[in-house]
Amino acid sequence: MTQEKNVGLYNTTSPKIEDRGFIFIDLNDSTYISKKLTPGSYSQFISVCFKILEQRLIDSPFSIYQFVGDEAVLTWRNTTDENHYEAGIKLVFEFNIALRELYPFFIENFGVVPVFKSSIHWGSVAKTTIGELRPEVAYHGEILNVSAKMLLLAKKHMCSLVISDEIYKRLNYKNLPYRYKPLGSIYLHQNHPLFLWQITLPKRLEKFLIINDY
Repeated sequence: MTQEKNVGLYNTTSPKIEDRGFIFIDLNDSTYISKKLTPGSYSQFISVCFKILEQRLIDSPFSIYQFVGDEAVLTWRNTTDENHYEAGIKLVFEFNIALRELYPFFIENFGVVPVFKSSIHWGSVAKTTIGELRPEVAYHGEILNVSAKMLLLAKKHMCSLVISDEIYKRLNYKNLPYRYKPLGSIYLHQNHPLFLWQITLPKRLEKFLIINDY
């Protein structure tokens, strides 16, 4: 009887392999802010931030994959349309600028202004549905682990955005008003290197961001 039950555990739908892009967006200095605010105020603070983020996703190719604490993960189906890659970079900076424009609101209500760091990467993932009581879509693959590591590099280098070379080489970067700085490589399975880039706003637009609030 026990063996029959165990066999039933393997009767799951085979995952679908997809090429997808992912954007990880994480709050800077979250430990400091969470200690500065009460749990209730911190929850409101994060909710306001992500509501502003969701407003920027309307009529865009991006969707929310999941919220994890003070981190949001966005995803989109990868296509040959390069505007998806470029739109991802634009989204990240416009989100931070939108928060910066609400400086008086955040100072008055929370005493601190949020700034988020981000990473953008793409590759193959397995898409499946997990859970029976509360089924939800899940993505599995190295791309998700790598994107999380890229966020750590964004914090280390005190920058707003890190992208993988897989994104960079697909950009029509000559037509984009950003500055690009090589960050070196991180190593994946079988010691395979992935080159990374730091993306920053031009000098004339940096005033709209609080870059060093880490």
